[in-house]
Amino acid sequence: MVIDGESRLAAARQLGLAPVPCIRVDHLNESEQRLLRLAVNRLGEKGSWDIAELEVEFKELIIAEAPIELSGFGSDEID
Repeated sequence: MVIDGESRLAAARQLGLAPVPCIRVDHLNESEQRLLRLAVNRLGEKGSWDIAELEVEFKELIIAEAPIELSGFGSDEID
């Protein structure tokens, strides 16, 4: 079961990566795993992007000819 990272797992599969690195949390019981899932998703609501750093990241990925369409950002956002 994936507690966090379904999108990263899907991206790794699209890129043909195998194996996919992960952190096992089998030491947590079912309730603790559910709480972790909620907490991780909540963090995303509180986050924000550093636009200057994001711009640098995209510029470097473009230079490296990386498939940035896999990033989840649209062309208009990348531009």
